[in-house]
Amino acid sequence: MRYFLSGVIFSIVPVLVFYFLPELIYGASYHMISSQYPFITTAIFPIWLGYAILRYQMLVLDSYVRRAISSMVGILALAILVYLSVTAYEILPPHLNEQYNLLYVVCVTCIITALAPAVWLGSRRVADRLFFSEVLHYRRIIERPEILANQKIDLIYASNLITSAAINTFGTDQVALLVFDESGGYYHLVANNSSEMRDDPALGLLQMLCRYFKPQVESRLDNWLERQLPALQRLAAARRPQLLSELIRSKEQAPRGLSRYISSSEPTQEDSILLAPLRVQGSMIGILVLGRRGESQMYAGPDFEIVEILLARFSSVLETARLYYRAHQHAQLLNSLYQVGTMPSYVYKTLEDVIRTYAKVAYEATETHIELWLYDQQKGQLRQAIQLGHGPTVTAHLNTFDIQEADWHAQFIDANSDPTAFTVTSLERPTFPLAWLPLVKGEWHWGIVILNYARPHFFAKEEMHILEMFANQWVAALENKRMTSELVAAYERQQELDHLKDRFIMTASHELRTPLTAVMGYVELLYEYNDTLPQEAQVDFIERARQGCDELTTLVGTIIDASQLQIEIEQLKLVKLSLRNEVQRVLTMLGSIFEKEKREYQVLVDSELSVYADQKRVQQIFFNLLSNALRYSKAGSQIEVYAEAEGAMVKIGVRDYGVGIPLVEQEQLFERFVRLEREINSPVRGAGLGLAVCKQLIEAMGGSIWLESSGEEGSGSCFWFTLPTVSEDLSLGGKSLQVRRV
Repeated sequence: MRYFLSGVIFSIVPVLVFYFLPELIYGASYHMISSQYPFITTAIFPIWLGYAILRYQMLVLDSYVRRAISSMVGILALAILVYLSVTAYEILPPHLNEQYNLLYVVCVTCIITALAPAVWLGSRRVADRLFFSEVLHYRRIIERPEILANQKIDLIYASNLITSAAINTFGTDQVALLVFDESGGYYHLVANNSSEMRDDPALGLLQMLCRYFKPQVESRLDNWLERQLPALQRLAAARRPQLLSELIRSKEQAPRGLSRYISSSEPTQEDSILLAPLRVQGSMIGILVLGRRGESQMYAGPDFEIVEILLARFSSVLETARLYYRAHQHAQLLNSLYQVGTMPSYVYKTLEDVIRTYAKVAYEATETHIELWLYDQQKGQLRQAIQLGHGPTVTAHLNTFDIQEADWHAQFIDANSDPTAFTVTSLERPTFPLAWLPLVKGEWHWGIVILNYARPHFFAKEEMHILEMFANQWVAALENKRMTSELVAAYERQQELDHLKDRFIMTASHELRTPLTAVMGYVELLYEYNDTLPQEAQVDFIERARQGCDELTTLVGTIIDASQLQIEIEQLKLVKLSLRNEVQRVLTMLGSIFEKEKREYQVLVDSELSVYADQKRVQQIFFNLLSNALRYSKAGSQIEVYAEAEGAMVKIGVRDYGVGIPLVEQEQLFERFVRLEREINSPVRGAGLGLAVCKQLIEAMGGSIWLESSGEEGSGSCFWFTLPTVSEDLSLGGKSLQVRRV
């Protein structure tokens, strides 16, 4: 209605001024301008009426119509100014007209020249106020000075500011601001949390755009729009805001001729959605989406102009907020990743604790699917140690994979990467964003960290630098824990050695004191009572003293053997041995003890069974085990020796039926200078080295030793050990071979 009345006024005013006003002043016979000319403006009335009816179907042409109308009002005002100035000359008396004719002309010319700019601008402003008042209303809303005063411009605030201005300007609650994210290469909504987004009408607009722009996504709707979408490419290249219907139609469907400016078809849903790009330095940093307006009004030319004014007003605000958000993201990532570096080292008990802690921090900070592959130095392969999260991966169904020396450098793969940028030949090139971070310290390779991104992602230089620094920090934590563990192990080993030294001193002093006391006692008796003792007693004392000396010699020899064992292990001479023959030789050496104690032994060893070992050390092992069986079992009890082949090894057992070994003391029995608690004050002498020597010798020759005992009285004990067997086609010639050090 306002546009209709404006057209009536614009058509009648020239008639009133140029036709009826002169008749009122001078009479019907006087007209300065021909009476036909004032009625020309009435011909514009049908055009104005058509504009009032078709305004929302004229699209961009509406802006040109408004400018033309404002210009016509200005021209009309100037014409009225000139007309009134000339008419004033006719009002003066005739004698003054003739006398001051020249002066009058000069004055009129000066007045018209001085007032013309003011009349031109004033008339256009009046036309905008009377005929297009909504434009001024929009401008006042957009240019309110208080909306930016004393405010922290973050991304959420800037988004709310722009959407609020759009809502107040256009009277629609369906407004969405999509902000460009450089790290992901897509446009997305900004919200404090996901619950707010679910209730936001803007999410409905975004999902509707997803359905139009990405119809191939059927199972779910993404909450972002990729920059590479054709519709967004057309929007970025457009010079004005675009209706959704303009963006989704193909080139063949594009309107031609006058239909580009005037819509002749019935409006659809796509015609009620307007998309406007926010640009800074030629780049589209955001998209303002305006939904259906109230009263089913369509977007037309004035709205396009107001949208551009609004975006020009707030584009710098949005860019400032984006820069702040990006800096905040990098700072947050940096703080999250490096906060773990402030944790004290004692928090990590093992290397696995370091791996799990750093992997969890990286997963939470980057929100990716993270994998850690540790490097096997011997095999030259990577094996998976840990993975967190879900998402795509290039290592699916792999437990290990090979890696080349050229692959030990950081690699970042995204949509902008060269197809040949991923150099790991044992894996397929990823089709998703990926960060490949090696954990390397000098020539030591710990492994590889892989960050797999499920969403679109682009790596900024700052982000790549932060991730590389985090990988270096991870390596430093692993190195520190490794060195700390080695120092702790060395310290504990030193403590163990000190404990063994104390135990050795206690054991040796106790074991050596008993035979030494006996020797000294018999020697003193002989010294004091030599003349009065019968010869048989003297011989008995001397024999007992000699036995004590022999026992001392044996104990000292055992200790010396233990100290020199490591040196002799390196000189083992491995040959093919008949196991039954070696057992028989040792039993022959112990034959006098078996006869004295009236014992029997049973040897269940096949004569064809052979082992690959050092002959001297095999005899020493059997001698120690059989001696222990004799010392810790009752006289008259039986000793048994077993042997049977088990694959590439021969399993050998020495069994007695003595007092047995308590379960709580079995684990420490093979350590040096360890004796059972009950044997410390027993008459059976020993330095606690025999079983430790056996263990070292057996392991040096590739076997292992263990015992079986229930700990009950009379159940006895069985010491089992293994040695490698010999294939019949193996050529042996007493050759010394390199063996494993203990």
